Amino acid sequence: MKTILVIDDNEAVRRLIRDLLIRSGFEVLTAHDGRNGLKVYHSNSPCLVITDIVMPEKDGLEVIMELSKLERKPKIIALSGGGRVDPDTYLGLAERLGAHRIIEKPFYPAEFIGIVRELLV
Repeated sequence: MKTILVIDDNEAVRRLIRDLLIRSGFEVLTAHDGRNGLKVYHSNSPCLVITDIVMPEKDGLEVIMELSKLERKPKIIALSGGGRVDPDTYLGLAERLGAHRIIEKPFYPAEFIGIVRELLV
């Protein structure tokens, strides 16, 4: 079973993504911010990291930069609903920093799971 790490500071969004992934047959780990997410990553080495961009402590862009420097890089999906700027700004930067796919919130569950499966084949 493939393990996925979901990093999002919004508990409702984190729980929604976790439940969607579990129902689709994945093992899921979660973290409430980038700092905690990196600790969970280094303890478990999931094959896919799904990270929000705008978060306290360590944001998703910092997470992507750190994971992209690793010898064994995980696949990364960056999510954003925006913040002080348009979500496209954050997501474009996330892609340039190493995210394999970018998804704007809100998203369609079937499309989201399709992207996850595509990255894990």
